[in-house]
Amino acid sequence: MLFLLCLCSIPLLVRSQVPTWWQENTQTLSRLRNVNFPDNTTGWIFGDSSDVTGFVTGIIKKSVDQGQAWTSQNMGSNNFRVYSSYFFNISSGVAVGRHQVTGQGIVMLTANGGTTWNTDSVSIPERLYDVDFSTNNIGWICGRNGYLGRTNDGGNNWTPQNSGTAEHLFSLDFVDSTSGWAVGADPATGGTIVRTIDGGATWTLQTNTVLNDLMAVYAFDQTKAIAVGIAGTIVMTSDSGNTWTPITSGTPEDLFDVTFTDQNHGGIVGPAGTILVSSAGGVTWMLQVGNPTTEIISIC
Repeated sequence: MLFLLCLCSIPLLVRSQVPTWWQENTQTLSRLRNVNFPDNTTGWIFGDSSDVTGFVTGIIKKSVDQGQAWTSQNMGSNNFRVYSSYFFNISSGVAVGRHQVTGQGIVMLTANGGTTWNTDSVSIPERLYDVDFSTNNIGWICGRNGYLGRTNDGGNNWTPQNSGTAEHLFSLDFVDSTSGWAVGADPATGGTIVRTIDGGATWTLQTNTVLNDLMAVYAFDQTKAIAVGIAGTIVMTSDSGNTWTPITSGTPEDLFDVTFTDQNHGGIVGPAGTILVSSAGGVTWMLQVGNPTTEIISIC
């Protein structure tokens, strides 16, 4: 079981064959927001850095040797900030985020391993936080103010969907071309959870008792999913979201991302070097010692 963590407060990646962790230098001083390895050797990191005036410059780096060395790639503009990515293979991928000046969403496509990126920075009205695909053609994006969109052509064109909420949606995950969840914030009640069983044609707001914003969701199958969020929040459903059960995390820290390598083994990350691992399908979690000065915001 191999995890890769993205540390945003220092220019490092952390790799693990659980329970051992070691650091890889990414040769950048930028804040890292997303890490994605479509296979065991080739991967990308996305981040940004601010100058003395506050202007933020986005960066992309690629590794072909398991993260030991990194090469910068040209994203086409310094105004792009990437929050999430999805790679079909080592050649083709999609990255999403925001335009620094306009505030609109961006969708970046590559078909040559990141050598060039084609970017749509005008047709998406909202900042985008996440992207997921069920096939090479069918995918979804989510973002601010409840924005959801679907593509049927690999990300070249996107059709807005009605999420049923105006709250920010930070994460989504699909198990196939029909079934998926999206989660996010709700200033009034806490976490927002929406669910679709028809590919996003309709979305249903699911009742839950979460008191904090939800930052990430992972769907195991059409009935089981897990979501994590602020103040150590973990909730899980085993009945398609009809009920969401709180899970003890063992930490008060915010939880930013969650993933599983199989039905049993998973990881969760957050600030203050927070790393949680599970070998019980997410029912129980073990807190592992991390660097308390680092903020970990992405895991793959």
